[in-house]
Amino acid sequence: VVEGGISAVSARGIAEDVGVSVGTLYNLFGHLDGIIRAMNVVRIAELQVALVAALDAADDEPEARLLAMAEAYFDFALSEPNLWEALFRYSTVTPSGGEIEAAEATLFSLFRRAAGDEAEGGAADESLRTLWAAVHGVVELAMSRRTVGADMDTARYHARLVVMAGLRGYHALRSEGIL
Repeated sequence: VVEGGISAVSARGIAEDVGVSVGTLYNLFGHLDGIIRAMNVVRIAELQVALVAALDAADDEPEARLLAMAEAYFDFALSEPNLWEALFRYSTVTPSGGEIEAAEATLFSLFRRAAGDEAEGGAADESLRTLWAAVHGVVELAMSRRTVGADMDTARYHARLVVMAGLRGYHALRSEGIL
């Protein structure tokens, strides 16, 4: 994946690289989706480490914490673009065993911690999910080079604007009792 992207991955190629038979891989992982899913579980754990480090190093204000996490998210994507692609663009055709969903729940708990909201559930969670989805969208557009006329520095600036505007809107909606 690192060298050729997700489209270069095959069970035969992986088996050759690690010195086992294709049958052994399928016995261990069930199918190519299982191999990629296992790789993605490891990658999400690495993302969690990067986000926790950013969160722990940031000032104690929600905006500073979320901005630090957005920067770390961007840095993580840029560090290994092909692994980013595998993590966020690869569509499995087989059901998940729940590993990815559990990792995503852990990531979301980090976003909640960064925003300073310890309460779980409801519209507040949906608002935070929407905010992070917008940050992800900016990163994704930048990674795919689909943002016309925007270099990575401009895309990072856009992600910062999303966080600042989104967090202010989130807190305004909470203070008005909407969330």
